[in-house]
Amino acid sequence: MAEVTAGALKDNPEIRQRIKTAAFALTVLVLTLVAVFLVEVNWSRDASFVMTLLLVTTVGVVFAYESLTLGSAAVWSRRQRLLVAIMIGFVPIVLATVVRPFGFADNPSGRADVLTRGLILIPAAFAPIIATIICLVLGRLQLERDMARIALAVVFALYGVLAMASVPLSARLGVVGILPFAVMMLIVMVSDTAAYFVGRRWGKHKLAPRLSPKKTWEGFLAGIVSAGVTLLILLSPWVLLFSFGGLENPEPPTFWFSFFLSSVVVVLLGALVGIVGTLGDLFASWFKRRVDAKDSGRLFPGHGGLLDRTDSLLPNFALVTVLSFAATRISIL
Repeated sequence: MAEVTAGALKDNPEIRQRIKTAAFALTVLVLTLVAVFLVEVNWSRDASFVMTLLLVTTVGVVFAYESLTLGSAAVWSRRQRLLVAIMIGFVPIVLATVVRPFGFADNPSGRADVLTRGLILIPAAFAPIIATIICLVLGRLQLERDMARIALAVVFALYGVLAMASVPLSARLGVVGILPFAVMMLIVMVSDTAAYFVGRRWGKHKLAPRLSPKKTWEGFLAGIVSAGVTLLILLSPWVLLFSFGGLENPEPPTFWFSFFLSSVVVVLLGALVGIVGTLGDLFASWFKRRVDAKDSGRLFPGHGGLLDRTDSLLPNFALVTVLSFAATRISIL
């Protein structure tokens, strides 16, 4: 693998540009996540929620603008696209306002409180799936018509913004903090990187040639495996602690069984993140092909636009929300 990357770096300036951009974006992302986490721990959860909400709203506006540019640039002016993008990007703020009465309760671990939150979180987490289905239906229309393109772009923008809204919405309902989302983003990054390099070096069997000609089954499997292994490494202290039966029971007779079972569960969860990320990537590729576009923009040199960099993350935002709520629900049974 070292030979592959070294050769690629030497002979391909595009890869060098991609690495530089990725390093810069990763640095900004890490600093942002650390700032939100420190505010949540040392200041207040409400302050962390406000920071996350403003960040998601800003990113959502950019995402919506890119999507609308791809689908409606021939009809709408830049000012019109920006106005609609702001309206779509402010969806997380609207949702956060609606669920405010269901925010932090005096007894956040109580069964009734968690179930009440589920009535809000679960439909919100599945909203991107509904938007995806609508997109697929719209995609069957004749996209030569301008209205069909605009409708497709608007719904796709809503899909992305609704998925991003899972982050502040979860924080508002007190089900999950920023840490699980940060872990998910790291897993997706590792998975995408492994899939990219393995696919370039050993990929021979096309995964979805009509949607993404460069994706291969070899790269897809490498991404899944790397996602599972990455999550296992990150959660290895928890796996060991669980296998030992916690701090109160350090030497249970079923250590190896617990260790094997918990490791398998963690690896499968990581693999699920990798699979869902690939599906999100393919869905974004499908949208871009329906509107005759290759990249969504030039915001990230060598990578494309924001849509190109978040396509694998979007469905995983909703996945983390559902899994986190399920874990909270199980913990109080």
